Amino acid sequence: MSYTFSTNVPQAAQKISATQVPIQNNFQAVNELIAVNHVGFTDPDYYGMHTYLSLPAQGSAPTTSSSEMAIYCAASTGANPYEIYYRYPSDGTIVQLSGSSTSTGSGTGVSTPGYAYLSSTVFLMWGTATGITTGANTITFPTTSGFPTFSSTPYQIYYTQASVASSYVIGSYISSSSTTQFVLEVPTSGFATSIYWLALGV
Repeated sequence: MSYTFSTNVPQAAQKISATQVPIQNNFQAVNELIAVNHVGFTDPDYYGMHTYLSLPAQGSAPTTSSSEMAIYCAASTGANPYEIYYRYPSDGTIVQLSGSSTSTGSGTGVSTPGYAYLSSTVFLMWGTATGITTGANTITFPTTSGFPTFSSTPYQIYYTQASVASSYVIGSYISSSSTTQFVLEVPTSGFATSIYWLALGV
């Protein structure tokens, strides 16, 4: 049951008998408000604390002043319909904190390419590269709208063969990397024609 909260009682000229009901309703409304996701007033140890945090989805990112940050729930284009986001002070950068996003936004699972944040700044990005040949192969990180970009060269890039190779003794290696791409060197023939890759960075 919900109660109407009266903000104008009691007033100086009002009698207690005339304001008893709205005052009682106000107390009841406050009690019920506290009971939503909070420990109740009578708990001797944990009163005032949250039992859990529930975040209704926001239609737009909240504004932030120079001395505050915001954590909120909003729609996602990834595997889950909603995720948790963080906004930096002064209406700054918005960072996705939970789940993962993909270029497809199908909602049926994590696709390739995709990314997932491990903290407010560190994230994983993954994908598949095809057309791998002998020599230098440049693999560019996704630039689809919504994808994060590395602010510095990724800490680590991993890769594995995604297609059947004719030889497993191949000295392939990553010769260079940057914020936008990496180069996979395949010295001899027989390597797979496609790879899975994963990059970790900020």
